[in-house]
Amino acid sequence: MRRWLSVWNLLGALVFLLGAVFYVRTGQEALSRPLPLPASLEAQAPRRIFVNLYLPNPPQGFLKKTEEVQLALGEEAYQKALELWMQEAKTPLSLQAFRQGEGFVVNLESPPKNLDAQGEVFLVYGLAYTLLYTFPEGKSVRFLVDGAPALGFAHLDLSEPITLP
Repeated sequence: MRRWLSVWNLLGALVFLLGAVFYVRTGQEALSRPLPLPASLEAQAPRRIFVNLYLPNPPQGFLKKTEEVQLALGEEAYQKALELWMQEAKTPLSLQAFRQGEGFVVNLESPPKNLDAQGEVFLVYGLAYTLLYTFPEGKSVRFLVDGAPALGFAHLDLSEPITLP
């Protein structure tokens, strides 16, 4: 009888009981749950946004044009706005836009090499103003060339982000 009531056996039984209580309590909370669904079906419906396009209009400057755009599920509004700008300006570019902090980042994957200084200004500032006036939560636009920070094109300095005047 003495063997069964040793200090070590009692300590082991206590640890076992504490483990069993812990297992039972956490086992009930950790049950598999279904993924949360959107609050309403409107969250899955296509969104509509108004894009303020600033299109090149030399020598007067920029021509402002407002377009309504429907976004599909999972489509990024910033990218869609710049695609619409390229379509309206008839400027084929390969670019990506995304949000970073309080600003936007636009990556020009293969910038056009045959632009003069005026063409570069219209391209860069047209893209920047389209983003900044369409999405007021953004404070600046930084441009990357081929995924890396660059001083700019041949005529324009892109080392600093572009902000609204």
